[in-house]
Amino acid sequence: MSRLPLVVPALILVLCVAASGRAVVRLRRLNSAWSGGTELAGRCVDGRVVVRRRDGRRIRTHHHVYEFVTPDGRTHRFEEAGGPPTTVPGAAVTIRHPEGRPDRATALPPSRGRAVTALVLVFVLSALLGSAAIAFAVHYETRVVERVRGLLDPGPTVDPSGHLVQPERELEFQGPVG
Repeated sequence: MSRLPLVVPALILVLCVAASGRAVVRLRRLNSAWSGGTELAGRCVDGRVVVRRRDGRRIRTHHHVYEFVTPDGRTHRFEEAGGPPTTVPGAAVTIRHPEGRPDRATALPPSRGRAVTALVLVFVLSALLGSAAIAFAVHYETRVVERVRGLLDPGPTVDPSGHLVQPERELEFQGPVG
């Protein structure tokens, strides 16, 4: 029996684990920048709004490009989504990054409640989607496979008059008689 339909639930489970892992890494990076990182002055150099339609509603996400200079004189630029809509190009912002990691900078203000809420939401959605994938796999293995087996071995048949027709059996040779 083909196991191909079970590949989809397996991929869904892998994606759920990857999304949850990514959310944890993102939260840890933000916490390290917010709590023990370096705080620098920076500025917004560009901003745009990305509008998506979902279920008839328009969802707006603000994307900003920020620039800052490290104490050693190097200029860094990064893009970040989810910033405040009041930040406009040219505005002064506070940039935070983990010590020695300016490539992991953020201009998001510390908001542990929002970050933890997002993390919990990712975990809940991953758990629901993963549960649905497991339920599908179990359903496929138990129900669909039994139906296919029933089609391959139909059992006894009935003729049009309603009498049971015995399947023909092969006669076995048992040796010479006599």
